Amino acid sequence: MLPAMTPERFGRSVPPQARRPVPWYAPIGLRQIAQQQLWSTRLLHNLDRRETFTERSAPFRLIDLSSLQGTQPGDPEGFWFDFVADTGDGGSATYAVARGLLAPQLEVQGEAHPLPEGQLLLLGGDLAYPAASPELYQARLVELFELARDGRSRFVDAPPDLKEDTPWQPDHKLLAAIPQNHDWFDSASTFCRYFVNDEKAGLIGARSPQPRSYFALALPHDWYVLGLDFALTGDLDRSQYEAFARLIEAGAIPRGAQLLLIYPEPTWTRRLADLRRDAYPLRFQRLEHLCAQHGLEIRLRLAGDLHHYVRDRLPAATPTGGSCDLVTCGSGGAFGHLTHSREVREPKLMQWASEPDAVPEELCGRVLLGRVADAAAAAVQGLDFSTRSEPQVRYPDEAASRRLARGNLLALLRPRGEPWWHSNLTFALLLGALWLLLGAPLATAGAESGAAEHLQRLLTSPTALAAGAGLGFCALMLACDNDPLRADRGDWAWGLGLGLLWIGAALAWGQGLVGGLLALAPALAPALAWPGAGPLAQLWPWAVAAPATVIAAALVAGASLWALASLGHRAVTNSSSALSHQGHKGFLRFCARADRLEVWMLGLDELPQDWLRASPAGGDRRPQWEPAPGQPPLNWRVVDRFDIERPQPSPAPRT
Repeated sequence: MLPAMTPERFGRSVPPQARRPVPWYAPIGLRQIAQQQLWSTRLLHNLDRRETFTERSAPFRLIDLSSLQGTQPGDPEGFWFDFVADTGDGGSATYAVARGLLAPQLEVQGEAHPLPEGQLLLLGGDLAYPAASPELYQARLVELFELARDGRSRFVDAPPDLKEDTPWQPDHKLLAAIPQNHDWFDSASTFCRYFVNDEKAGLIGARSPQPRSYFALALPHDWYVLGLDFALTGDLDRSQYEAFARLIEAGAIPRGAQLLLIYPEPTWTRRLADLRRDAYPLRFQRLEHLCAQHGLEIRLRLAGDLHHYVRDRLPAATPTGGSCDLVTCGSGGAFGHLTHSREVREPKLMQWASEPDAVPEELCGRVLLGRVADAAAAAVQGLDFSTRSEPQVRYPDEAASRRLARGNLLALLRPRGEPWWHSNLTFALLLGALWLLLGAPLATAGAESGAAEHLQRLLTSPTALAAGAGLGFCALMLACDNDPLRADRGDWAWGLGLGLLWIGAALAWGQGLVGGLLALAPALAPALAWPGAGPLAQLWPWAVAAPATVIAAALVAGASLWALASLGHRAVTNSSSALSHQGHKGFLRFCARADRLEVWMLGLDELPQDWLRASPAGGDRRPQWEPAPGQPPLNWRVVDRFDIERPQPSPAPRT
C-alpha cells in the first residue's frame, strides 16, 4: 500500500508546485505512515538488511577518488563537492535546491566569482516522503532532479554499459548516499536500487560506486568521508562497525587523515542521558574512539534529519587538539524545523570516556557527545568533559524561528491547496469530533444539574471516556514528539498538562456553547413548526455548534503547538511540521584543498511557489521550469562560510 496522501502525478508536464508538501497531520496519512513504520521495524528486528552486506556478496572497500585532483577547470588545486539531505517533500523546495546543486556556475550573493558545480554529490538521506517506494522516489526526487539539470554542465551521463573497474573520469558526476529512517520504510529496497545495486545510479546520469548502504571515500588532498547507516535502530549494526574497523585497522586511512563523518541523524542533539550505556557503548561511539586511537582527525560531524541549518564548533576535539564542527543541514526540501528548540539551544558536551567494566576489552573506549540542559549539573554528576560546543550559525535565526512558530495558531485550519480531506484540516475535524463527544453528556444535562451528576454522566458514558482518552493521547504524543519512550519528565508533564487543558476546554465548551444552544431550542421551536421539522428541532443546535467546535479545537491545539515551541522549546518536529514552511532552504558546497577544506552554506530565504514551463532558445537543454512572474527569484546567498584547516600536530597527542 502506497502511503501517499494523494495520488502521485508523474511526468514532464507536472510543475513543481503540483507535487504538494506532505500534510503531516492528516489522520489517514498518519495511520498509513505509522503502519508502515511498524512493519519495517518488526522486519528489521528479525532481519536486518545491513547484515546481508557481507565480504562475499558486497566487499567493503575504500572508494579512492584521489585521482580526481586537478580535474576542475579553472581551479586545478580544488576538488568541489556538495551535500544535501531531506529532499522530496514539497516540489517547489526540492526543485529550487536541485537547480542550485546542478547549476554549472552558481551566482551567489557575497561571492565575487560563481561557484562551480561539484563533481561529487553526497546525499544525506530521507530522499522521499512520507516513506520510501519506487513511486515516491520517482515523483518527489528523480523527476525533480532530472528536470533541474542544465545542458551546459560539464558532466555527461555515465555510459549504459558501465563496468565496475572503469576509471574515474573528470566528466562523470558521482553520487554517494546514506539512508535515513524514511528511506528504511521499505527496508531500504528502493534506496539500494538507486545507489547500491548498480554502479550507474538511477539519478542525473551519475555513477554510484558504493557496494553497501554506507560508504568510505578518499578525496583528493587526503580528506576522507565516512557515511553511516543507522537504519531504524539509532546505531550501527555489528557488520557495519566491523567493516569500518577493518578498514581503519588495516591502515587504508593513514594516520593524520582528516575525516568527515556523515550521520543519518545529528546524534549530538540527543540527550546525553539517552547516549550513556554503562559497559556497553553504542557502536558509533566506539567507532569514533577507534578513529582517535589510530590518529584520525574527525573534523566535521554532518547530518540531516532536522530540516534547518545549525553549526556548532567543538574546540580541541581531535587527538592533536584540532576543532570539530557539528553541522545539521537538512534543508534540501520538506518543511522547516524551528531553531529555538532544545536540540539547538542546549550546549553539547564531549567526553573521551573509557568503560573499565566492558567485556570484552574492545568495548572499553568511546566518545560521548550529546546535549545537556545544564552543563554545571553534568559536572556535579562527576562527568569530566573535555570540550563544550560553541554556537556559530542558525538558519533561520532565532528571531525568524519564533515568528514562524506563531503560525501554529492557525496552521491546522489551512488546507494549503490540498483537498480538505487530505489536509491538516482533517486533524482539526477529528479534534472537534472528540470535543463534541466529550462535552455531550454535560451539554444535555441541563443547567440545573450539579457537579455530582455531571461526573456521573461522564463516567458512565463510554463515548465520553473514549473521547477524553483520545484527547489526552493526542496531547501526550504532541508534547513527546511522537516518542513517549524517549521523553523526559518535562515532556510528560507538558503532555499531561495539555491533555488536562484540552479535556477541560472540551467540557467547558460543550456545557457552555452546546448546552446553551440546547437550552435555547425550545424558545425557537415555534419557528421550526413546519411538517417534518421535528428532527431538525433536535439537531440544529449540534449543526450550529459543530463548525464552531472544530475552529475552537484547532485554535487550542495550535496554541499548544506554539507554547511547546516557544515556551517549552520542545516537540521540535510536531511544532514545525504543521507549518509546511518551504523557505530557508539550501545545501552545503565544499572545496577540498591541500591545507584546508572550504565550506559554504548556500541558502534561499524565499523561493518560488509557482513555476512556468521554460522555453530554451536554440534547442539547448536548460532546466524545465522557471519562477512565474511575481514570484521570488532564485537569489542564492551565503548563509555561512567557514574553513576547516589542517591542525599543526601537538607534541602530546591525546590517547
